[in-house]
Amino acid sequence: MGSALGFLSAEKPCRFREAAIATLEAAERPYRIAVETPNLSTLRAAVQAKLGVACRTPLFPIDLAPLPSHVLPPLPSIACVIATADKLGPATTRLHEVFVQAILAL
Repeated sequence: MGSALGFLSAEKPCRFREAAIATLEAAERPYRIAVETPNLSTLRAAVQAKLGVACRTPLFPIDLAPLPSHVLPPLPSIACVIATADKLGPATTRLHEVFVQAILAL
């Protein structure tokens, strides 16, 4: 095996973190948590500084290209749950629709 992969992550609980770590461990790929933060701005800065790799969706705004698929094992699908009140106003209904469309587009 090569050297340990620097992994950048949001703090627990984070579905992206859980999926990435489970995948790395199943593939027996050595890693170390290089940055762990509760703040997405800090995570974005760490990725831009190339301190390691992060597991995020294409909605995570960054000017870097994703890693080629052969570099790391493939990640599993991650469930997304959107909870809403029984009755929503027009603006909240529209926001819900936008969220659902964005998630389905991933």
